[in-house]
Order: sequence, then structure tokens, then C-alpha cells
Amino acid sequence: MKGEASSTGIYVRLVVVAIVWGASFIAGRVVSTEMDAVTAALWRYVVAIALNPAATMVIGAALVVSGVFIINRTPTTSTVGHHAFSHTG
Repeated sequence: MKGEASSTGIYVRLVVVAIVWGASFIAGRVVSTEMDAVTAALWRYVVAIALNPAATMVIGAALVVSGVFIINRTPTTSTVGHHAFSHTG
């Protein structure tokens, strides 16, 4: 029938998931010996955002809504003592 996945396709996807999951465990062990946890977490999110543009939009929107990332759009004559981002709170 149209719309139903073949059983072969389902098994191929399950095998791919198992391989990726196993490889990520091995990669995590290697990374944990090469860099500290904060750097590894940063690179994990950088790669995830680069591979998923929708995640970039969601995270960006969440930062704007939460007030973490608000651009100060008021013009200033001097940059001394002014920050590019304003803090609300």
C-alpha cells in the first residue's frame, strides 16, 4: 500500500540508528580524554546547530524571548561604557 514503509526499509533504519548510537558512545569516550566537559558540550551544540537549521531558529527565538539576547538599538555618539547588548531585569 502507498504510505506504508517496507519492512526492509524499517530494518535498515534500525541498523543505522544502532550504528550511530554505538559510534556516538565510542566518540564520547575519545572526546572525554581529549578535552574538558564544557568544551565538549559547546562543540556538541555547535555541530548540532550546524546540522539542523531549525534548531538554530528555535534556540535563537528562545534566547530573544527570554531576554538573553536583546540588541541595544539606541544610537550612541560614544562607545565608551556602552555595551552591544542590553540587560533587562
